[in-house]
Amino acid sequence: GARAAAAAAAAAVAGAASAALSRAPPGRCEDLWVELPSTPKRNVGQFPVRGNSEIWFVQVIHRHGHRTPFLSVPDLAEIGSPAWDATFGQCRVMPDLVERSDSASSGSGANLTGDSASQPSAEAGKAFATCPIGGLTRLGEEQLVQLGTYLRTQYVEGKSGGALLRPTGPLQDELKVVSTRTKRTVLSAQSLLRGLFPEAPASEVESAVEVHPWTHSVLIPNHGRCDRLRQLFFEEKRKWEATLLPTSTQRQIDRMGVTPKPTIIAAGDPARSLRGLGLQLPPGISEDFYKDLNHAGHELVDVTLGRSIEELRRLSMGPLLAEMQHELRAAAGEQSTLRISVRSAHDVTLTGFLTALGLSTHSWPDFGSNIIIELLRDRSSGCFQVRLVMHDGVPSAATKAIDVTVPLETWDDLVDPLAISEDEYLTQCRLPTGMPTPPTHFW
Repeated sequence: GARAAAAAAAAAVAGAASAALSRAPPGRCEDLWVELPSTPKRNVGQFPVRGNSEIWFVQVIHRHGHRTPFLSVPDLAEIGSPAWDATFGQCRVMPDLVERSDSASSGSGANLTGDSASQPSAEAGKAFATCPIGGLTRLGEEQLVQLGTYLRTQYVEGKSGGALLRPTGPLQDELKVVSTRTKRTVLSAQSLLRGLFPEAPASEVESAVEVHPWTHSVLIPNHGRCDRLRQLFFEEKRKWEATLLPTSTQRQIDRMGVTPKPTIIAAGDPARSLRGLGLQLPPGISEDFYKDLNHAGHELVDVTLGRSIEELRRLSMGPLLAEMQHELRAAAGEQSTLRISVRSAHDVTLTGFLTALGLSTHSWPDFGSNIIIELLRDRSSGCFQVRLVMHDGVPSAATKAIDVTVPLETWDDLVDPLAISEDEYLTQCRLPTGMPTPPTHFW
């Protein structure tokens, strides 16, 4: 019953957003659009059927590539053991980044965007060593190289109507690549750049990635700097968590033999990592148990990111939406030389972004999943459109989950109410005097 109610609520929100995305604005752009039917795998809005559109600007948000698990369970190989290396291979050695505790405020604790302190077997001068917990695997690197190659095909070699960057590399201020402060997202961004510019020197690829400190990062729902966001998060978590899993599945979590008892999201993490490599589930995790954990875990993320509460959506994703809207408008107004903007982040980033727009896929985004936003301009009319494409994994026809194109005015109508400035964010994050501070965030 709870699961059916959650699905019905999600469908209602997604339906409302699809209706908003299908409204064409009045005026001279209207006759460029025709409504197309939706299909089960593709959320289709309206597509230009006349005129020659050129690509003016592109934004990319991607999840990091495949990584090792965060949670150690009895049936999983011990980290650093030959069996661990045999399962996950070895990971590229990276210098330690600034620890999360250096920059996270007291409200943000260890969670699924955390980073292992170091690789246990990282010897000086070695290119690869035993993978740490949460480390980007070689498969993860390759997934992001493939994404970079796809972007090169689309936007550097001109396969989608415009060549935004030179094949030899961008001019100054034409490309921006930012990452959260974890090794797996930084290395994922560097891997993407290797696919985008395969002939670029390694030193240029490594230095091209800007790493955002956690204190002011907009690439995740930043619970650590927003008391009101944490308050809303825990209200929704308490409301939904107990209803998402049947009692039998809760008992199976107890029988996993992990102390302390893992959360719904953490309990499914080892299995998702193994499945990402195409491997069998651990002996203690059945297929039904895995499906229950995945469904419940994503539902919990979806609702705590604001599926049914606009204030929660705004505080979770509003700062990122504001930053992206600023880029989009600058490009449309020819006030910026930026051509492609890339953000290397996490599953909660993609889920939060789609949830904010009412376009949730209602499933866990795979490693290497990505959202690509194109700003298109019709050459004959001058009208702008925005196209959003989401691939659930490395881009291919099979992984395309969302493909929506709308007039820029319609995009603004949907996004502007959610976008929030830094000053507004800080004001709305404060709790009234005397109200207790919410506990440290954990998924």
